[in-house]
Amino acid sequence: MRDSPVICEAEPVDQDDMFIDSLDQFMPLLQAWHQHQVATLEHMQLIPEGTDVAVEGDPPFTLTGDVMKAFQMGISISLAHLGTLPFNEYKDDTVVTQH
Repeated sequence: MRDSPVICEAEPVDQDDMFIDSLDQFMPLLQAWHQHQVATLEHMQLIPEGTDVAVEGDPPFTLTGDVMKAFQMGISISLAHLGTLPFNEYKDDTVVTQH
């Protein structure tokens, strides 16, 4: 076991508003957000059994037995929900006109 619990807190919300007026701006932001979420969850999959965890100010608890199974299941469901983005970013200078 660790000397201190792993602390899980909600990510801080960036208070700065950003005006996005094109897909060229939006796509990299969305992809970076998605990659960060997946990387965080994949990292959490590596938390070993017996680790003490505290969630947003609640008393710490230990990941063992059914609690560990539920934790792992929650991470797996979250990763499945995020999945992979159904598109790729690419630059295409082709102009399409409708007739």
